[in-house]
Amino acid sequence: MIVLAEEADEEYGRLLKEGVQTARNDSSSSKPLGNIDGDEAPKEAVDKGHGAEPY
Repeated sequence: MIVLAEEADEEYGRLLKEGVQTARNDSSSSKPLGNIDGDEAPKEAVDKGHGAEPY
């Protein structure tokens, strides 16, 4: 994915690569990359969500 981003836009690819490396270094292996809110993010998403009508 990063290689494709670098081919499309060299600076964007570089920033993407740096962001992934930073997120990897800042998080534990038990959490998704960049998840700094711990368990609050999934709960917040559920609270903000809404029901969907079936087809």
